[in-house]
Amino acid sequence: MKKSIILTLVLAVSSLCAASDIPEKLMALHPSNEKVTCGFTEVRVMPKVKKSETREGNLVYQAPDDLRMDYTSPAGDYILITADKMEQCKKGKTQSVRVKNRENRYTVYRATLLSCLAGDIERAAELNDAKAECKKSGNKYVCTITSDDAKSKEIKQIQLEYDATTGRVLMITLTEGNGNYAVYTTHF
Repeated sequence: MKKSIILTLVLAVSSLCAASDIPEKLMALHPSNEKVTCGFTEVRVMPKVKKSETREGNLVYQAPDDLRMDYTSPAGDYILITADKMEQCKKGKTQSVRVKNRENRYTVYRATLLSCLAGDIERAAELNDAKAECKKSGNKYVCTITSDDAKSKEIKQIQLEYDATTGRVLMITLTEGNGNYAVYTTHF
């Protein structure tokens, strides 16, 4: 009986230790000059109004500060993130925001998205005053970043799936404090 309890405790502690080094493993898989090009699907859901929207496109991420998401459906829409701005074009209307103010929600969103693409779980959690938990599931690292006090339009939770071999992000689910969420799935 004692041996089985001790064995269970040893396995539980070793499992926790293995999970705690996942953020470091992910960071090690991403070089500082990383470039990623792939297709993606975005599904945006607003549960309270029972509405959802699916969009598709191609993304190019160049570490550390550049991301371009060009939508093919609907064609012409895009998101552009650079070191000093975040720009979005949706249905022909362009909105551009300078990202100097660290408290601005667009600045936080921009930095969070770039951190997630770079595999920097700890930075994404820090930006959102949140806690991160990671585990390995099959050939994936699954990380959940949760903020207990997110306001309506702030990020309440981020769920991430990474390929454990390459570190590439496979899926990002961003949930706002109001319950709206977006699921980004990459296609390599």
